[in-house]
Amino acid sequence: MKFNNTKTCAIQEIYDLRYHKTPEEAMEAFCKSELNEPETFVGWRLQPKTLYSFYMFSSGVPKPDGTDKNAQEYCEDGGGFKPLGNYGTDFANFIVKNGLGVVTASNVVVNKAFHKDHANQVWLWSPDREALMKWYQSRKPANELVKEIA
Repeated sequence: MKFNNTKTCAIQEIYDLRYHKTPEEAMEAFCKSELNEPETFVGWRLQPKTLYSFYMFSSGVPKPDGTDKNAQEYCEDGGGFKPLGNYGTDFANFIVKNGLGVVTASNVVVNKAFHKDHANQVWLWSPDREALMKWYQSRKPANELVKEIA
């Protein structure tokens, strides 16, 4: 059996989440990308930018048994190997705490295919567009407010 990257119109993957210093900074980057673009070409028609139904993100996480206290993951930003962080868990908690949609978490699984010394977790987020717009607009100066897109 072989698998390709997800190619569904319902799910978009968020990656490089680990490069943001805080979940708030990551959410601002998400909103800037996903809410600020006014229109995109779909086929031959120009259509308003809309959110995907679901966004998936993942991160390296500590093993449940605690045997990987010194585990690291490779960061392609020139930083080399860095200790595992809590960026996936922190981002999921930030979404829930701020009412920005529904998040479902997978169980924690050891990454046997590539990194047997640490585990991974995946989250699936169904964003609440109205709540995201409200949250994002509350952080922008009045002259930079996002244009409302239906």
